[in-house]
Formats: sequence, structure tokens, C-alpha cells
Amino acid sequence: MLNLKQIEFCLDKIGD
Repeated sequence: MLNLKQIEFCLDKIGD
């Protein structure tokens, strides 16, 4: 299970 922190981090990287 992924942590919200990890998800936000990934989304921030791909969202950039």
C-alpha cells in the first residue's frame, strides 16, 4: 500500500 506522501511526490514529479 502506497503512502499519501509517496503518491503526492510521484504526482508532483510527473505533474511537472
